[in-house]
Amino acid sequence: MKLDLELYRSRPITDLSGTRQSKGSIYDIPINRHNPLHKERDVDLRKLGIAGANYQFKILPTIAGAIENLFVRKTVASILLDIDRELREVGLMLYVSDAYRPIQVQRIIYWRNFWKIKKGKTKLSDEDIRKEMSGWITKVPPKKRLFLSPPPHSTGGAVDLDIRQVDGEKLEFGKGKGLMYPDYFEHESKQRSLSAREEEARKNRRLLYWLMTEHGFVCNPTEWWHYSIFDQMYADQMGLPAALYGYLGR
Repeated sequence: MKLDLELYRSRPITDLSGTRQSKGSIYDIPINRHNPLHKERDVDLRKLGIAGANYQFKILPTIAGAIENLFVRKTVASILLDIDRELREVGLMLYVSDAYRPIQVQRIIYWRNFWKIKKGKTKLSDEDIRKEMSGWITKVPPKKRLFLSPPPHSTGGAVDLDIRQVDGEKLEFGKGKGLMYPDYFEHESKQRSLSAREEEARKNRRLLYWLMTEHGFVCNPTEWWHYSIFDQMYADQMGLPAALYGYLGR
């Protein structure tokens, strides 16, 4: 049975305010290294027919260590293929812009943004800057804690993605730092009337959110494009005692 797009596009995204408040504690969740999924290997989504291009490699090639590949764990790839097949039946497709991210790339991204903010907001203390960044960029932990609290994109369980027409044209999702929350337009619509473009973005975020979550993923409450499964963020949102995916360490 084909996807009922309007059913998904008309269903409001869950209020994620509470999830945002607890996000900072996800790295305290243990990782179950005895589960078979913990050692699951990875595959390149591009070789499986999933459309995409690694943002860090394509747009920011000066980052040392950036890779062209879109590596994810095998189970993640299998689920994404199922979602992509459903979308293609109605003329749409998934488009992945980031998957596995080497630690050195994560570290460079973090510190580039740190110094950019520090230069523009000189009155902020270093601690204030770190707090401001905590919702959208993960700091690489010291080496001794890397296997205990890896950044989501280093687990092979996280992807950044959107939905596009099969000809590659991107759907409207909304742009801007202040619009990053998945449920931004849900809250905003209670305060004012949305423009036609904003309403379209709200509907497309809903489509992506419900497709991904109904297939088992959880959404990063501060980034509408970031979804993951079996990592610490997943364990936190699902109320599980432990995560299954740890540091992939390719």
